Amino acid sequence: MGAGEAMSLPPPDSYAEYKERVRCLCVLYGCSVTGGGRTPARNSTVGGSLASKHQWTYGGWGDDLVPDENTNTRRDEVIAAAKRLGLWATAHNVGSGMHVHLQGKAPGSHPARGG
Repeated sequence: MGAGEAMSLPPPDSYAEYKERVRCLCVLYGCSVTGGGRTPARNSTVGGSLASKHQWTYGGWGDDLVPDENTNTRRDEVIAAAKRLGLWATAHNVGSGMHVHLQGKAPGSHPARGG
């Protein structure tokens, strides 16, 4: 690791650890969770992916964050911080407007199934 590079944590081992990292992001960067765990029916209604980590069948390890009103928090700062916390993160405009989408594990892995 070079000078000035931030150390990153490994992905969370448990759902509780994942949710604590999401909470830390919200507190430190002035964000609110606008989407979390869903049933498969709700996921279908909002146009979610069949493999969406928001679904409880995949452990509910998906959350959507948006900066609270009147903050200067930028999505790229939140994404960089999330990655340092060992979370998978991206910004996208799907369903609920532009937001930061977080997952405890990378796409294609299934936390509820140990992968």
